[in-house]
Amino acid sequence: MDPVKQVTAVEASFSAELAPSATVTAAETAIGGEIDCGAYNRITFFLDYAKGDETNVAITPKILRETGGTEYPYMVWTNSSGTYSVEAGSFVMAATGNHYITIDISGISVIKLYQDATGGTPDGTIVVGYLLTED
Repeated sequence: MDPVKQVTAVEASFSAELAPSATVTAAETAIGGEIDCGAYNRITFFLDYAKGDETNVAITPKILRETGGTEYPYMVWTNSSGTYSVEAGSFVMAATGNHYITIDISGISVIKLYQDATGGTPDGTIVVGYLLTED
């Protein structure tokens, strides 16, 4: 009889604060630095946003093949009447609150997060933390 192997799945994770507190700006601005994704499969960003005079703030992830390399926009598929297309993905916050964004980063080496406020005079603040997990 063949021996039976028992495999136990262990979820590994890493958590850190990306930006302790930053005032949102009317120009696309990096939030913290690059994050090495290593062998992780998902990243969850935790965004504590205090809305100021700005209308909203867009959060845009950018993907890099290597540290300091070319930045590529995070892309999402959209469907309009059965026609699929791809467009740069961003997440918009229009109200004070604690928000989160989870992104599949399988096969991604490095990720970086940007913010860009629109309307009014940007003076809101954002604190960003993240959690990397692997299955």
